[in-house]
This record gives sequence, C-alpha cells and structure tokens, in this order.
Amino acid sequence: MNTIKYLFLSLLFFMIAACGNKEPNETSEKNDEKKETKSSTLQNGIITVEKGLKIDHAVLLHADETPLSLPNEVTIGEEILCRLNVSGWKAENGKVKIGAGQTIETESGDLVLDQKDLFSSLESADLEAVGEVTLKATFTEVHESLRNFTVRFRIWDKVSNAEVTGQYKIHLK
Repeated sequence: MNTIKYLFLSLLFFMIAACGNKEPNETSEKNDEKKETKSSTLQNGIITVEKGLKIDHAVLLHADETPLSLPNEVTIGEEILCRLNVSGWKAENGKVKIGAGQTIETESGDLVLDQKDLFSSLESADLEAVGEVTLKATFTEVHESLRNFTVRFRIWDKVSNAEVTGQYKIHLK
C-alpha cells in the first residue's frame, strides 16, 4: 500500500446475550434462499444479507456501549462495536460451531484488514453465547487523505453452512 501506513486492530468476540426465555432456533429449510435486510432493526446504515442465519437487531456502538450516531463518524483510536443479535444456529448438544470474518477497505477499494476466521481456534460455543455477536474495530493510524471506510463481515454456522453477510460505512473525523 505504497508508503501509507495503516494499523488497524480488530478483534471479534462474542458476548453472552440476555436471551430471556427464547427457544433455541433451528436452521430454516430455505438455507439457500438469500434475504437482504434493511429495516428499523438495523441501525447505522448496516446492511445484511441473510442465508439461513437471521439478524434480529444490529447497531454500532462506542466502547462505552452508547449508540454511535449517523453518519458513523469516529476519531482515530476510538473503538467501534458492531453488535448483532443472531438467530438460526444449528445446535448439536447445545453447542454451536461459529465462524466469523471481517474486512476493512478504503473508499478506493484498498484492503487494509482481512481477518478470515476469528473463531478458527474455537471448537464450539454454547448456543446462548452466540445469540449476540460483537465485532470490534479500532482505527489507530491512517493517512490524512483517507477518511472513509467500508467494513464488511461474515458470520456463519460451520455445521449447517448458514450465514449472514453485511457491511457498514465508517468516517474518520
């Protein structure tokens, strides 16, 4: 990427969701059917395409978990959380095999982060734990002329191959 240095730290972790009394969700028989979601349950311009997994709610948050307001402007060094409520997992003995990846691109299409599977070392997780998935990105250093980025993500069930993909835009102040 020429002499421009990018240092993007990004982690993916899942948090145990307060699931209430939800019944475990079974994967739909229509796994091959894609459904693009743009609704009030998706905030901050997050767009998803569902293929078996379903996003019940999605929002961008600051590190203190207060909502990020549009137009998704952040400062260098600020942590951004993309919180996704995910259902449709295929559980085996109450366990799920989760996969998740994330990329960040500049507005000109240059790839500055490519994380293929952040759960590659995780054998399985409790079904309740994957009801809420949180993607974390921190922009720590960037060239002054680059201010607009697209964050793309993919979350999938390694047992059923159900997945959801999505994206959102981030603007540096």
